[in-house]
Amino acid sequence: MVDSKVPVLSQKYVPGILIFLLDHGTVHKTDLTAVTHSNTLIDKLINELKNEDLISVKKEFVGRNTYYISLTEKGKAIAQQLKKAQEIAESKMEDQEA
Repeated sequence: MVDSKVPVLSQKYVPGILIFLLDHGTVHKTDLTAVTHSNTLIDKLINELKNEDLISVKKEFVGRNTYYISLTEKGKAIAQQLKKAQEIAESKMEDQEA
């Protein structure tokens, strides 16, 4: 579950969400189930990420409420660093396996 006492970037699914948004651009909120399958958790993380100015949320009504999620400039910068760290870690793991 989301713990508001833990810094947002340290929470389990946050790095994955930020990297997903970096790779996919603006997405529907439901697309984030590719990272975590819990809609309740997604809602809580979206609120925390928005409060930290890492993402923006655009709400549109098209027969029902639809939410579009995208990275802010701050979120993009952090996501790029997270992705770079992930790539370095994966490269080191591949080197160890070889």
